[in-house]
This record gives sequence, structure tokens and C-alpha cells, in this order.
Amino acid sequence: MAVKDAFGLTLSGATEAGFTPYSQAVRELQCFIGDPVASIDRAIATDPGFVMAHVFKGYLFGLATEREATAVAKACHETALPLAATAREQAHVAALGHLLGHEARHQRRAAARREGHDEADRLRRVVLPERNTREQREQPENDRKWSSHQNWYLLSPPSTGITAPVM
Repeated sequence: MAVKDAFGLTLSGATEAGFTPYSQAVRELQCFIGDPVASIDRAIATDPGFVMAHVFKGYLFGLATEREATAVAKACHETALPLAATAREQAHVAALGHLLGHEARHQRRAAARREGHDEADRLRRVVLPERNTREQREQPENDRKWSSHQNWYLLSPPSTGITAPVM
């Protein structure tokens, strides 16, 4: 007999013994209590073919900010990929893959920024006009303001956002 969750959805590869720590991990994450990683690890140890347990762990590590966590999430994705049986499970595995693909692109952009090769930064330097008044030239880079004779916003550094016009 197939194991179903609280919503009546079938969980491929799960048994009651593996579903118990899985549901505990979900509750721990929802309530920010306990250790959902330890609970999901118990579910995977009990049922290695439990697709959504691998996906759940992949989501946990895929959304983490540590670089080492991405490797764990990729391993979970690779494990879950051939196991997904239902359309819902396949969609979750695909979503995890997209999350990890986005993370890889983000890491490449961050590395490019650290090396000073950020395309957007180069474009900003080319497109935006030079400061054309003495006051603007003497003004610190992070204090750019709206100039009434210009028809566009001068972008401030990424950390401060766009400066609004003074009315």
C-alpha cells in the first residue's frame, strides 16, 4: 500500500517507518524547531528510495547560503532524478534542478564581480554621463543625487538603490 501525506498525495518509495521522520522534518521546518536535517537524514536512511525526502533535503541545502551546501543539494537532486515516479515528484525534482542552476549562475556572476568583470557595472559606466558640474565631480560616488537638467536617474552603488528626484 502506498504511503500518502496529509493532503492525500502519494509518496513514492516511502514506508510508514520513513514517513514518520519525514513528516517530523517538515513540521520542524515549519515551526523552526528541532533539527529538520537530522530528521530528514533518518527518513533517507530508512527509505533510500523516498523521492520527496531527497527533494526536501535538496531544498534545505539549495536555499542555504553556504557554498558547501550546494554540493549536498546537487547530490540530492541527482539521487532523486531517476526515482521520481509521479508528475508532482518530477516537478519538484525539476524545480530543485532549476534552483541549483540559478545558484550556479549567481555564483558565476558573484565571481565575475569580484574580479571586476561585471557587465552591468561596465554598462553603467558607459551609459551614464560624466558628472558635468564641479559640485557633481566633487561629490562622493555613493552620494549621487538627481540633477534637474538630466532626464534620467543616476544610479547609486548597488547597495543603496536608486536615488529619487527631489521635488
